Amino acid sequence: EMLAGLPNLKILVCNFHGGLSGDIKNLEIVKDTLEQCLLYSCSNVEGDFMDLAKFPHLWNLCLVDTSVTGDIRDIGSDDFVALQEIDLPDAVYGGSGHKFQHISEVPTFMDEIYCIAKRNPPVLGCCYWHLSENSPDNYDMTVSDDVDDDETPEPPFDVSLVRAGSRLGWRWSWKGDFIDAAPGEPNFEHVSCEVNWLDPEPKKDSSDYELYSQELKQIEKEINFFKGFHEPPTAERYKQLCREHKRKRRRQ
Repeated sequence: EMLAGLPNLKILVCNFHGGLSGDIKNLEIVKDTLEQCLLYSCSNVEGDFMDLAKFPHLWNLCLVDTSVTGDIRDIGSDDFVALQEIDLPDAVYGGSGHKFQHISEVPTFMDEIYCIAKRNPPVLGCCYWHLSENSPDNYDMTVSDDVDDDETPEPPFDVSLVRAGSRLGWRWSWKGDFIDAAPGEPNFEHVSCEVNWLDPEPKKDSSDYELYSQELKQIEKEINFFKGFHEPPTAERYKQLCREHKRKRRRQ
């Protein structure tokens, strides 16, 4: 009812408002004018985010910590045509902070969101995902007596997109606090598995290759403790890595 009196509304911002309630589809009344919809931490706002897919001018959408649901894989080439930024709640499959139940889910998911992930500007640039704590693939770093909180990274159970130039990929990683390192060793502040590339490497004579090479070097600096792994190691293999790292430090 309130929106009925605002037919030309372009920007809707309402953050941390538990009193705001309703279905997201009710924004249909401002479909032809709405450019930004920022409803952060409005837990009583519900519906399916895809009800906004045909808003022709909507370029900024934030629904984090609402009760909105949906599936990011449903976004087609003709949906959200003006979109530049999107931040969806973890209740949306593929939304920011979404938790996968199995490691094996992720490669297929990445293939399915490839088209939306390749959009320019990168609308999924702020998205991140995790392996669920309840996943049978998850384990705690305390599985190994050789783990030292000050020198050993935790298992890489975070997932994010990676870009080097125009080349798109994704990786498992762990980002923690500064880790005490021996001389000549990397500081395990951000530790990554190998990148799973979705695009081929650009040709050396292409205009994009120089930028790709520069950004690739930075990415490769973070591939150290889990070098050679394209997904999180098993608990047993993680323990072995910790033992090897501990022996290496003792020799120095």
